[in-house]
Amino acid sequence: MGTPLVVLSIVLFFAAAVPIARAWRSRIAAAVALFLAAFGLLVIDFQILGALAAPTGARLVTSGAVLVVAAILCGATWCVDRVVRRGDAGTSVAPGVEESRRTGHAALAAVAVVGIALYASAVSTGLSAPPRGWDVLTYHLPRAASWLLHGDLGIYGSTGAYYPGNAELPILTLFFSGSDRLVPLTQLPFAMLGALSLYGLARRLGATTAAAAVPVLAFLTAPMVFFQSTIAKDDLVVTALVLACAFFVTRTLTSDFTIRGRWRDVAAAGFALGLAVGTKYSVLPFAIVLVPAVFVLHALLAPGAGERRGAGQAAAVAGIFLAAALVPSVFWFVRNLAVAGNPIAPLSTSIGEWAARSGLQKESQFVARAADWWLFPLLDRHRSSTYSGQAGYGAAFAVFFIPALALSARRMLSRAEPRAVRLRYATVIAFVALAAVAWWFGKHHLPRFLLPAVAVACAPIALLFDAVARRARLALVGLLSLCVLFSALETLRIVYVQHHHTWSHQRGKSEREFYRMPSLIDELPVGTRILLLQPTDHSYYQTFRYPLVGALPGNEVVMEEDVGVTFDVKRDGADGAYPELVAHDIDYVFIRTVGLKPFSTWFDDYPRLYAKILDSEEPIYPWYRVPIADPRGWEEI
Repeated sequence: MGTPLVVLSIVLFFAAAVPIARAWRSRIAAAVALFLAAFGLLVIDFQILGALAAPTGARLVTSGAVLVVAAILCGATWCVDRVVRRGDAGTSVAPGVEESRRTGHAALAAVAVVGIALYASAVSTGLSAPPRGWDVLTYHLPRAASWLLHGDLGIYGSTGAYYPGNAELPILTLFFSGSDRLVPLTQLPFAMLGALSLYGLARRLGATTAAAAVPVLAFLTAPMVFFQSTIAKDDLVVTALVLACAFFVTRTLTSDFTIRGRWRDVAAAGFALGLAVGTKYSVLPFAIVLVPAVFVLHALLAPGAGERRGAGQAAAVAGIFLAAALVPSVFWFVRNLAVAGNPIAPLSTSIGEWAARSGLQKESQFVARAADWWLFPLLDRHRSSTYSGQAGYGAAFAVFFIPALALSARRMLSRAEPRAVRLRYATVIAFVALAAVAWWFGKHHLPRFLLPAVAVACAPIALLFDAVARRARLALVGLLSLCVLFSALETLRIVYVQHHHTWSHQRGKSEREFYRMPSLIDELPVGTRILLLQPTDHSYYQTFRYPLVGALPGNEVVMEEDVGVTFDVKRDGADGAYPELVAHDIDYVFIRTVGLKPFSTWFDDYPRLYAKILDSEEPIYPWYRVPIADPRGWEEI
């Protein structure tokens, strides 16, 4: 496609989203809906092509096809916008909420200045080196590279092969340009979506403009958010989508609620959740319990709550919410069901096997001892040895979120507040509680999986700054300033001081030098099949999967545990595995020996089966060319 056409396709997605966003009169809601719709249309575009390619085996997920479908979607949304009379479009906003008290522009300007300064550094960090990170190089980027090579959205590889892949689709879009240098920044726009959604959520809770800027500042200066914005994982994508979902759910909770007047907000909330479910399995337990929670909220809100009319209206809301959630997520479940017979493969369909708490995993990556978890929200000690993007939640969150949630609970129980407003506080508490419970009972008990709950818990911090007298507010502002300064310095300390995987230590290394890959990688014919073997069982060696892809569209990298692979070199030996390698069309075998002394391999004893290649620049990494089998049979060679 090339860079210009990639840019054109992105412009088309946003252009197609404009008519959808115009359905909201609120500027904040329209901005959130614009981004949400653009990302959703990109996902739907790829999923349409992927669904058509699956039964036919055709190469339909291509740059040209994506551009054509993007143009069709753009034309369709604008045609519908012209034809449909939106008499009920643009929902009214309750007095005293979101559109009132338009003061505090100085606070918004201050947040903008801090955000721009910090995230200019994030851009520099992201662009300073090729993509990095265990998850990124092991399965996020290899999946997108496989889709690029095969022209579909099939199952390739092992780790993460069956996972939902909405977050990898923007990566695939950038791959169409033939370069991956912008890939580390694929989550950066979602930091902005999260900030917008969080601001809108705080306003829906009744915060003033100035106070609503506080949770945005806490969110953007959190070290974990900063690091996620510079690396091509998916935790920030999920976080922003959950925030958008919470924002639109609160928009449905007004005293004049009717299905006709609020169905767009309900659908947008469900669609945001569906995009999140289609991005990461960790959202699935949260989503399953959120649908009945939405029903309960609207059963309490609807006229005649507890009666047939109220229950029917709440059921309609939950139905729209669920249907909208399925649109951007069901593709992955249907694909897995067709290929593996299990819609949530590789997870078990037995809830007890994947939703039961398994304890803290890899705890030493984050804290030296269990007692240090109390300090984790404040500090980023970044104990792990790789650039992981797993860091603290930020001092502003750590200091303010408990009293903020307590204030929300108090107002939720107050009879002085209107029912709709009380239910908005209940929504925030429910989102935080459900996300935290889902995290606690999940098997992958990692701090970054809790980021959606942390982000939503930031919203009521705004209420603290409106609830106190002016003199006390000044003290809170001073404390907030210290917290923000501490978080920003803690973040930049990692970037400029600690570890070699940050931009201040790269000194302009090329991609091949960064990955320490032989020059042969970029010279092989497109589609060359390379077997990557691990010299030890350490998972670190799996990170070489993406570097072996080389220049896009690149090589196809295979590992022994991959889907459809039947050989095992360690078990069968180099000679016993040879016919299987030939049957799998393996062209090269590569063993990465980082951290190990040069050693003889299984293949050195069979020079007629495996031709050894030593790269002059990296001689300790042995390559083996797998010759075409002799017609007499491999046993006679």
